[in-house]
Amino acid sequence: MQFSARVNANSQFFMIIILTTVLFLICPLISILVAYWVLLRENKERCLWLFAVLMACYISFINISKSISSDPDLPWYTEQYLEAGNLSYIQYIMGFGLNGKGRELFFPTFNYLVYFIAGDNVALYRFIHSLVCYILVFFAIIRFTTYLKIYNRKIVIPLLWYTCFPWIFTYSQTILRQFLACSFLLWICVEYFFYDKKMIIPFACMVLSHTSTILFFPLVYLPFFHKELTRKSIVFYLIGILLFLLIQPIAEFLGMFVADSDTILSYALKRASSDTTFELPPLGLSKILFLMLEIGVLLYYYIQIKVKQIDAGVLKRHIGLINSIIILNLFILINIHQLELSNRLFTYSAVLSVFPLCYLVQKYRLKENVITLFFVIMQLLLVLYFMNSIYIYEIPFGILINPFHLLFQ
Repeated sequence: MQFSARVNANSQFFMIIILTTVLFLICPLISILVAYWVLLRENKERCLWLFAVLMACYISFINISKSISSDPDLPWYTEQYLEAGNLSYIQYIMGFGLNGKGRELFFPTFNYLVYFIAGDNVALYRFIHSLVCYILVFFAIIRFTTYLKIYNRKIVIPLLWYTCFPWIFTYSQTILRQFLACSFLLWICVEYFFYDKKMIIPFACMVLSHTSTILFFPLVYLPFFHKELTRKSIVFYLIGILLFLLIQPIAEFLGMFVADSDTILSYALKRASSDTTFELPPLGLSKILFLMLEIGVLLYYYIQIKVKQIDAGVLKRHIGLINSIIILNLFILINIHQLELSNRLFTYSAVLSVFPLCYLVQKYRLKENVITLFFVIMQLLLVLYFMNSIYIYEIPFGILINPFHLLFQ
């Protein structure tokens, strides 16, 4: 009897997949609404994954509707991607780069592999890049929320945050290298802190996508930064803050020992020891408040788990993640005068905000109507953003009806 019921349930879910897929070909937003309704009704992980995959496809189609000419970075990424069709693999990866050619090797490798699928179809390349990034992040979010024992309906909130929050949405199709690195970063944090996986290869892929992520090596892997704030450990944190304040002279000193080498380490130290190389606007008040709010939420959660006196091993896992984000945010605030540095690192703070959000979602009871309200607000926020953005999104009805024509314009 149980076997028969299980077969029947699987058959019904298979029909739901067929229905939502067909609907997606016609009108993606209706397809997502159906998947969301199914998730609210059944509250199962497979329904959550259906919603997540459809949402990743939906946001990726919106991304490729963005006019390349309206973005300062996309023309360069487009030109570099198309070079994969003219060069051998070694020539391509060794010649790729703006400042450090032949050092960030994973991203051009990713491009070269995608070129075998997409060829000269730049829209398809951008779609695949976006989809890979979002699926990787959604996997990390679901793994994290599973560890926190958050039920499936509530996980919609961090998924929607990551896809629809304007800052993160902008990064997803502007700074392609760094956004791919961000996807690895979230995955690494979850697997390392909460599932005891070393993640050496993913970490190498992350750093070889964007050198700035080397900052996370000490934050993630050194026990120095995983201690609770006590009278004994406060000395360590004061030393850490001092190192952050003196990062430029320290990087300049260490760079002397590898000055003659042409490695990613020498490149990273050179960048860390120098001032801004791109003219970027300073972080606005909203971003400064965002950094402080993240710190506040994480400290609040830390106090809550201390009050509950949970197992020391479990506490250590949370402390590692909490400290990494807080230290990153403090580092940005300390170096706010460094325009390129603060802007680059704020990208990581923005994407890591999904973790404080998950902690809030775990703590508070959220009814279905609250989750649905959040769903509607985030969708409206996304629409309002790309309708009023400084970038041009060519989607009058293209994202609502037959989105696949965007792949073959």
